[in-house]
Amino acid sequence: MLDKGVIEESTSDWCSPIMLVRQIQSSGRRSASRGRVTNWKLSEQEFRPHPLQWINRMKDTNAQITVGTWPFNPLSSSMEGAGGVPVRSRPSEPASDLRLHSSSTSTLAFDHQLPASPRGLLLLAEIVCGLLVWILVGGTDYFHEAALVWVMLVSVLYWVLTVCLFLIYLSQTHQRVPAVHWKTVSLCFNSSATVLYLVAAAVDAASVGKAIGGRHNYNCWAASAFFAFLTTLCYAGSAFLSFGAWRAQEEEL
Repeated sequence: MLDKGVIEESTSDWCSPIMLVRQIQSSGRRSASRGRVTNWKLSEQEFRPHPLQWINRMKDTNAQITVGTWPFNPLSSSMEGAGGVPVRSRPSEPASDLRLHSSSTSTLAFDHQLPASPRGLLLLAEIVCGLLVWILVGGTDYFHEAALVWVMLVSVLYWVLTVCLFLIYLSQTHQRVPAVHWKTVSLCFNSSATVLYLVAAAVDAASVGKAIGGRHNYNCWAASAFFAFLTTLCYAGSAFLSFGAWRAQEEEL
């Protein structure tokens, strides 16, 4: 059998040596010794048989059977030669790796149309204008005026939240978390930002008169008041769009 290629030599721990068993009729019967497989040692104190699955279970799950280093699929007709005998083929990429690759690429998908949409443009305008507000105020002696401390608190807080909201929409995270009512969250966020920013802009404009004209504080506070009102208009536009999307969702329900 070795000369004809029926069996081959192997040094694997899972190999089963072929032997001839003498029968009562004085005829030999070919058999395979499973001793090495049965007594394979998993640890120093534990012996277990080789953990193979049932062949019918492997067929049901369309699993790959591994013979040496050449896996083949029992349900694939292209893997069988003449007479239904499995032939060797090149190993293919497991389906789990394909699913992992596809899921990893899907998590990196971005909404490329967001920056050009009205909602994306308003979010970018809020980020830029809000950044200018707290930079201009932060570069002065604002801590001597309690009203300007309020302006800094509102501008920094809503700038951070707006950046986070923009990243959520850009990465399409809101589509992966359907349990959160994002339209309602966006409406509440933009509405509160409009009201609080309007108050902050009015306070900032009133604080300009307390500075000496032409000085650094005066120029920065005047510029920050202008950008604060501009940011308020952006948040008002976002609140209007959010209200329209929220109302359309409520009518569908």
